[in-house]
Amino acid sequence: DVQVPARFDITLRAAGGVDTVVSLVTPDARLTASGTPDAISYALAAPKLDASFTLPTGTVDGKRLDLSVTGLSGQHQFQTADHATDLTDDLALASLTVTVGTDGTHDRIQARLNALHLTGQITHVPDAAAQMDIQAVMNAGMTAALGLSFGSGTLEGTGQDGGAPVKASGGVAGGTAQLAIGARSFHADGNVTALSLAFAGPDRTTGQKMALATTLADLSSQVDLSGAEWARDQAFPAALHAGLKVSGAVDLGASTLDFQDERPTRLTTALDTAHTSFAIDATRMQASAGVKALAVTAASPDIPLPEVSFSLGEMAFDLGLPTAKSARPAPFSYLTRLVDLQVAEALWTLIDPANALPHDPASLIIDTKGSVILTRDLTEDAAQLKTGADPQAFQLATLDITQLLAGIAGAEASASGAFTFDATDTTTFDGMPAPTGKIDLRATGVNHLLDTLVKMGLLPAQQAMMARMMLSMFATTSTKADEMTSTFEVRDKKLYANGQLLQ
Repeated sequence: DVQVPARFDITLRAAGGVDTVVSLVTPDARLTASGTPDAISYALAAPKLDASFTLPTGTVDGKRLDLSVTGLSGQHQFQTADHATDLTDDLALASLTVTVGTDGTHDRIQARLNALHLTGQITHVPDAAAQMDIQAVMNAGMTAALGLSFGSGTLEGTGQDGGAPVKASGGVAGGTAQLAIGARSFHADGNVTALSLAFAGPDRTTGQKMALATTLADLSSQVDLSGAEWARDQAFPAALHAGLKVSGAVDLGASTLDFQDERPTRLTTALDTAHTSFAIDATRMQASAGVKALAVTAASPDIPLPEVSFSLGEMAFDLGLPTAKSARPAPFSYLTRLVDLQVAEALWTLIDPANALPHDPASLIIDTKGSVILTRDLTEDAAQLKTGADPQAFQLATLDITQLLAGIAGAEASASGAFTFDATDTTTFDGMPAPTGKIDLRATGVNHLLDTLVKMGLLPAQQAMMARMMLSMFATTSTKADEMTSTFEVRDKKLYANGQLLQ
């Protein structure tokens, strides 16, 4: 049995001579050590533990930090052999409460988490670890795995900002976090079942009262790094060429945001799911993002309507590109989806007061893939990856148009097709590599839309007539419906429209 005083103080002195006093109160705490001198296991149990940090004046205005723990139990083990140490920890807390504030003032923040469980295992820590960098330590055999889980929690905060009251509150339903590192890999992930935050106080820019509230559900994220020298301090392009691979993702479930102030201004948003991910190595990069069932409503004195709103069934983006210079074509992909965009009837009234146009949802889809030859290595310039690839670095080899679609106000146009490109011929088509292939196009509701725009006075009749003449030259019009189809084909370096030679 290791005797633990019921109360004792610890003084922490920083390099500048500033002291922080920690007061620990641990009634009925028990610490038991067992095993052998080179393999000791410590068992800890404390029904209650309180720690008070008296922070020095000048750091955070002399405030106190208090920790209160209930139901503490745990196990700490270490074992030494071959000039290295293995550590294992398992710690459980029924609850943890953190309070920051000063007695007798309005400033106070308190956070509480229930059912905490922390685990950790670090193996083969060298005796000289303090003198070695992290990559060298892991190359010597050290690994680490840490875990955290927690249950429900709350946050409450009050204070003053410029003489005005400030209040914050929040809650969490539970979550987990994990970290694992080794000589060739790093992994971190975490998730929160549900999270809510609310804030009320003055806007520092306008001085007006404001309130902000948000709820998040099923929030998760992860990051992975791999490579023999992933932890080495080196330039990012050099690390990629040395074998570094990086990937990550963030996912979000049903969530809301509500903001309002005294003007009055109000903004509300809601969504069902959101996702973003990325991955990059020396040869390829991939990035994607998406949102489903997004709804936004805004009201402000600056808007000439009581409120404006829109909703979006789906918004998605995906881009995959090669990053390494190569004489052979490498695959690429590009996707943009805006599906079922709807605006409030109040906005339609401004454009279409007579309700002449169909108020159908609008959509835009661009779904393509193919292959390109990269004339220079994009990873040689980290800024190039951040700001976007130089189009001149790409020579298009093949292009598959899986889907092109645009629809609004009852009219819709779509296309699909495939092409190959001859990079040795850039004269036949005015500097563009000579293509071979075809594309099929289809449009519905265009004539009706042109007629309606003319009646509304939004489109001059002469321009509508010119548009119809151009369409009739290249399209086949259905006699039964407002539908037009066309096929453009390039073969033997000649351009055909519906079988007729154009060039």
